[in-house]
Amino acid sequence: MPKIQAMFVGSLTLILLGLPAFSGLEITKVTVPRWIENGTKTSVVLDCEYSYSTEDRHLVVKWFLNNDPEPIYQWIPELHSRQPSYRLQDRINMSYTIFPSSEFTKYRALKILRPTTDLSGKYTCNVASIADEDSESQWMVIYVLPRKFEFNYTIVTEGSVNFTCEVDGVFPLPVLTVHLRSSSSPLHNAEKMHVQNSSSYYNGVYNVQVFLQLNDDELFPEEHIVECVLFIPGTDIKAKKTLHYFPSTAPKNNGKSPRDSRNHMIIVTGIVVMVVSDVFIKS
Repeated sequence: MPKIQAMFVGSLTLILLGLPAFSGLEITKVTVPRWIENGTKTSVVLDCEYSYSTEDRHLVVKWFLNNDPEPIYQWIPELHSRQPSYRLQDRINMSYTIFPSSEFTKYRALKILRPTTDLSGKYTCNVASIADEDSESQWMVIYVLPRKFEFNYTIVTEGSVNFTCEVDGVFPLPVLTVHLRSSSSPLHNAEKMHVQNSSSYYNGVYNVQVFLQLNDDELFPEEHIVECVLFIPGTDIKAKKTLHYFPSTAPKNNGKSPRDSRNHMIIVTGIVVMVVSDVFIKS
């Protein structure tokens, strides 16, 4: 058989088997939900698309979660072997296959049932053969919205106030920051304040508190806007609570308390007047 004809027959055989003739093993796309709220989904699919060649024999597909060296799922097509770890026992649909697929791709994806926070983190797909290997990672954050988010104050002495911002029952560990600006300053001029903080972890969720003390003699004699901003890492979820603080040296609007157009709660105590408002943003 002429050489050219032999090459053609060989390539045709590979095509009929569904195997690429020349491309090497490579992960082309990993699809993972970026974030989901705990307890709101009946299932999610994590997929790992890859290309391979005839040299990629004894293909092995593995999924890892965070820094655990043991895979949470392993599939060896040639052995017809699929092994979920104890973490995924009764948590994945073992009948799920992708479409279209071949005998070397049909069980590459994970269909996780009822995802909860214990399955939140960085997922790594690893595909290996005798000839080659490739890996790619994506994050899936399974979050819990806080059951409490409060921003309060305590008058220490005349002209000195402590602010406390607290969030409870949230996952993952949130970021709390406090920002200060005078009412006459533009929003982008808000100063991020140095705060003291504490956090604790219990029953799978976090409690975080931050503390800030302000002294009137360090502020301009006008209304100041103090904001506590909550951010859940790995998501676009933010929450904000605002206190409008009037130092003891600030004018009190001709003796009248300031009124917010949306009738937010107004707290008046001695020389301190605060308007409390909050905003919750979920993109």
